[in-house]
Amino acid sequence: MGAFVCPVVTFAVWISLFPAPVNAAVGTDGSAPRPLAALLPGRLGDWHLEDSPRLFAGDDLYKLIDGGADLYFEYGFREALSAGYSGSRDRTIKLEIYRMTDAPAAFGIYSIQAVPGGGPLKIGSEGVQYEDYALFWKGECVLVLSSADTSAATKGVMVALAETVTGGIPEKGYKPEAMDLLPKEGLVRSVYVRGPLSLSAVYSFGTGNLFGSAEGAIGVYPRHRLFLFRYASTEAADRQLAHARELVKRNARYSRFGQDGNIFKARDRKGTRLRLTTVREDVLVLLTDGSENADSVLRAVTDSIRPGR
Repeated sequence: MGAFVCPVVTFAVWISLFPAPVNAAVGTDGSAPRPLAALLPGRLGDWHLEDSPRLFAGDDLYKLIDGGADLYFEYGFREALSAGYSGSRDRTIKLEIYRMTDAPAAFGIYSIQAVPGGGPLKIGSEGVQYEDYALFWKGECVLVLSSADTSAATKGVMVALAETVTGGIPEKGYKPEAMDLLPKEGLVRSVYVRGPLSLSAVYSFGTGNLFGSAEGAIGVYPRHRLFLFRYASTEAADRQLAHARELVKRNARYSRFGQDGNIFKARDRKGTRLRLTTVREDVLVLLTDGSENADSVLRAVTDSIRPGR
């Protein structure tokens, strides 16, 4: 999908006409979150809110997401709101707001869905717009907006609507600490996972549940991928490394096994080099395409992590 950047004039006009609601999502005094519906403007210019928004809590999420609800539950899901906006000439926009259990969970869902190819937007904590949909996250909330109309005008309304909704969420949110450990140089994409479902949405090692339900940071680089999984202790990380090593050795997909100190080595059928090791309570996994020295890359990563731990 092509990238799109909303014209500044169009965006400014929408926002000046319709200021964001205040303190609509989370009470600044630590009180319970306000209803998600309080974030929704009734009108945006000649666009208006359709009927009554639908709220989905708990297992009702399966009614909103066909086949993808389990991923949200893995991260930690609270509730979702689905609403529609109608404009002139039968144009429509669908808006979904997902409230997760915490800010890292919201960032995780956003990071899974924010694939390369979109145009970044400085709305909320982070945002990106594609040809017919846009994603944003702020605080504990994730916004998904979509429209069959890909005109510049409708895209501008989508951005203005996102600005209005996120403006009512006082908490900016924060990324998990593990994301800061990914080397920034050459980083193409970063993803936060909280278990096997979110991991499999990014990459499949093809051999059981290698890393349990640990949270993890994944960095995608031009010639390699780096996975960092965090456990409760050094001992727990060592046990998980041993478990992962045995599963890999039993799988016919992998061969050419080796051990160099605390580093386990293997290669899959496509020639991808696999390296597994630990740094304190973290299990590190490196996958390289063979065009670079896997051991040198892993050494540089572990050296960069150790000083800050």
